[in-house]
Amino acid sequence: MYEGPFASWVNDSLAGTIYVTFWCLAARLIFRSVKPARIAIYVLALTSSLEIMQLWHPPFLEYIRTFAPGWTLIGTTFSWLDFPHYVAGAFIGGFWAGRLPGGKGGAD
Repeated sequence: MYEGPFASWVNDSLAGTIYVTFWCLAARLIFRSVKPARIAIYVLALTSSLEIMQLWHPPFLEYIRTFAPGWTLIGTTFSWLDFPHYVAGAFIGGFWAGRLPGGKGGAD
């Protein structure tokens, strides 16, 4: 966890931007023929769905959330303020994914 200036914002909000950007780039490396804009839209939709799932607390999800990979990947607390950071991450990820070499998708 980051402990420097603006630690709360970096850990709670900026992390969402980095999370979405990372998954856009990872998806682009795996799905080379898919256009970066489409990847960004899918990653944004999936990430937003995971955020909304944080409103749901069935026992099996609560169990998964007790482990670091669980709370890191699916989260624990819903916040509307995360959505603008996800959108920013999708724009940044889509932009950089379009600049990765290879594939027929090219930059949109």
